[in-house]
Amino acid sequence: PNNQHLCRNHVISCFNVHTLLNIPYVVPDPISFVLNSLPTKRPTSDSKKRYWKYIY
Repeated sequence: PNNQHLCRNHVISCFNVHTLLNIPYVVPDPISFVLNSLPTKRPTSDSKKRYWKYIY
């Protein structure tokens, strides 16, 4: 069996995640940066729903 492990830094580097997500290179972990920026609960107001629908 292949005992190689996939590490986060390797994925970030190989897939050029900073560029794909349009995040500055000074952010050490762009994947967590994006995930942490998502809302923690569903939007309730119509304007917030439209905003998130437009963004994603």
